[in-house]
Amino acid sequence: MLSDLRGSGCQRDKAGNRDLHFDQYVTLVLLYLLNPLIDSMRSLQEAGLIEKVAQQLGIKRFSLGSFSESVRVFEPQKLRAVIDQLAGELRPLQSDLRLKDHLHHVLTLVDGTLLNSLSTIAASWFSNYGDVPKHAWRLHTHLDWQTLVPSAVKLTDARNSGQSDEKYVLRTQLQKDHCYVMDRGFGQFALFNDIHRIGSSYVCRVKENSAF
Repeated sequence: MLSDLRGSGCQRDKAGNRDLHFDQYVTLVLLYLLNPLIDSMRSLQEAGLIEKVAQQLGIKRFSLGSFSESVRVFEPQKLRAVIDQLAGELRPLQSDLRLKDHLHHVLTLVDGTLLNSLSTIAASWFSNYGDVPKHAWRLHTHLDWQTLVPSAVKLTDARNSGQSDEKYVLRTQLQKDHCYVMDRGFGQFALFNDIHRIGSSYVCRVKENSAF
């Protein structure tokens, strides 16, 4: 599945001596994320020296320098094809048939989730509550209700203001013929009007003191 990534980032490798390729890099990152025993690049490098691990995953020894350089060499957009392939293999989950019978729009669940755990990989700094430093990202996600697979994802800083505000990000991603299901963080009449204007609908929890 990752084999099509092999040639990515090799354009400037005229000598043909690149040892760490994009498919191997993705495999190593997955190994790091899914294995609690690996907590640094050096321990990841040591894991790659284990013969059985290297053989099963198709990796070999890499230098810390080439691994760090990889984030500037490889094109993350090429992973979309892999994600699309995985998503295409999923089958709808069991759901309430009444929704299918009465809903004429694509039901899309919208959420903006704060990801503190990503600070172990890369930190986005922001200040909150008395200038106490925080490290996190905000993942703005549209989920297809039948598979619970993201149909749209956008990563911003965690401030939830300006261009990282949940309502602002949703407004830039609105599509026709969708029914957006949201929590009360999206409660804004101007946003509701924009959704209606584009030819879509919405379900949103609002505060009890909202003035209709």
